[in-house]
Amino acid sequence: MTRMSIAACLGEDFLAQTLHREHRHVPGALDVAGMMTWDDLNHILAGHRLEPPRMRLSRGGETLLIRGYTTPVATRRHTVWHRLHPVELHV
Repeated sequence: MTRMSIAACLGEDFLAQTLHREHRHVPGALDVAGMMTWDDLNHILAGHRLEPPRMRLSRGGETLLIRGYTTPVATRRHTVWHRLHPVELHV
């Protein structure tokens, strides 16, 4: 898909009205097949701290509670972050 067709799918007002202000879901706007493999995704999930706001999950339009797919971990400096459990992402 070219840049022009992506822009057409997003709408003329996207840059002025939407970018950095709200989320927009445009079904079929971009064919992502082949951009990333499952191994790439697993590497990202295993190697990065993807707690909110970096990653937020939802099901049926409802945001899932972070404790459903992570475990709190304290660092040596007593900073708490949430370790992702990829097995909990399977439905």
